[in-house]
Amino acid sequence: MSKRCSVLVITATPDRRPSSDDLDRIIEELRLRPGVQVDRWYLRSPERRAPDGEVVVDSLRTWLPAAALRTVGLTRLGRGLQGRRLRGWLRDLDPDVVLLDDGLGDRILPYAPRPPAVVARSNNEPPVLGELEPPPDSEPSLVLVGSGRPDPDLPAERWFRLGPELLVGRAFEQLAADVAAARAADRERVGAPGSDLPVVSGWGEDGWLDGPDLFIRTLWHLQDRHGIVARGIWHGLPPDHHEAERLRAEAVRCGLAGRFDLVPVGSVAEHVAAEAGSLPFRLPADYVDLVPPAMVGVPVVTFDPVPAPAVWVTGVPLLDLDGAAAALARAVEGWTDPAEVERRHRSADSIRVSAVVDRILAAGPRSSP
Repeated sequence: MSKRCSVLVITATPDRRPSSDDLDRIIEELRLRPGVQVDRWYLRSPERRAPDGEVVVDSLRTWLPAAALRTVGLTRLGRGLQGRRLRGWLRDLDPDVVLLDDGLGDRILPYAPRPPAVVARSNNEPPVLGELEPPPDSEPSLVLVGSGRPDPDLPAERWFRLGPELLVGRAFEQLAADVAAARAADRERVGAPGSDLPVVSGWGEDGWLDGPDLFIRTLWHLQDRHGIVARGIWHGLPPDHHEAERLRAEAVRCGLAGRFDLVPVGSVAEHVAAEAGSLPFRLPADYVDLVPPAMVGVPVVTFDPVPAPAVWVTGVPLLDLDGAAAALARAVEGWTDPAEVERRHRSADSIRVSAVVDRILAAGPRSSP
C-alpha cells in the first residue's frame, strides 16, 4: 500500500470565483487518489459562510478561551493559547504538502510539526480580503501560474502553467470518443480520392472575420510552398449562399477542387477531427476555440495574439499566410513523430485537472528528518 500523503489546501475565503471552481476540481481529484488525505482551511469567512467541518483560521480570534483572557488583560497569554490550538490542528494533519491558493496563508506554516512542501497558485481574480494577509515569505516547491508571468529566476521544473479552466478526465474521454466517431463518419462520407489525405480543419460562421477565404489560401500555400497536399474542411456556412459559392470557386482557383469542403457548423468533435486546425481569424481567437483541440492533441495555427500561453497553438503575424502554412506543414509532418506525439499528448496538461494534481503530489511527501 502506498504511503499516506496529507495535503492541506489553504484559501482566503469561501467564494465563487472561477478559480475557486477549479480549486474544487483539484480537491475532488486529490480525494480520488489512493492514500491521499485532503483538508481545506479558510483564512477568513465573512458572514460565516464556510462549509461545515472545514477550519476557519480566523475563528481563533473569537475562540472563547482566548477571548476571555483578552478581556482580563492577558492578551499575550491568549495569543499563546491560540498558537497552541493552531499547532494542535496542524499536528493532527501533519501535512506533507500545503497548497496556498493565491499564494496566501504561509503565516501558518511555522506552526506545522515539520516543514511541508509548499505549492503556491496564482489566480486572475484576487480574493476578497486578500489584502489583509501579509506578503508571502515562503519559497514554494512548485508555483502553479494561473495569471501573469512566472519569476524569470524560477527554474522551469518549479513552475507549471495553468489554463483558464481545469477540466476533468470524463470530458476528455467523451470528446476523444466523439472525435473518433466523427473521423470515421468523415472518412466514410468522403469515401473517394482524397479520403487518405491529412485533414486541416477550421470553423466559424462569419464570412469575413473568421477568414474562410484566408483558410483556402493557406491551403494553397501549404501545397505550393511546402509540397503538402491536404484536404480542408471549413465548418460554417455563410448566411449568404452567394458567399458560399464564391468560397467554393476560390477553392477551385487555388487548385483545391475535390479537396475543400464547406459544411454547416457541426459538433465540437467534428471541428477537431483533423490532423491540424487552421483558425485565420481577423480578430484574435477566443480561448474557448482553442480548448477542444488541446483536449484531443490537435495542433492549431492562428494569428497573433494567442489569447493564452498554449503549447499546442502556434501564432503567426496577422495575414501571414505563408507563415501559417509553414506552421501547418510542421504540424502535419510531425503527426506520427514520437516526440511530437508525446508533445501533443502533454498539450492539454495545463487544463487537465489530473495532470495538475500529479504535479502537486510530486512536490511531496517529504521524508521525515
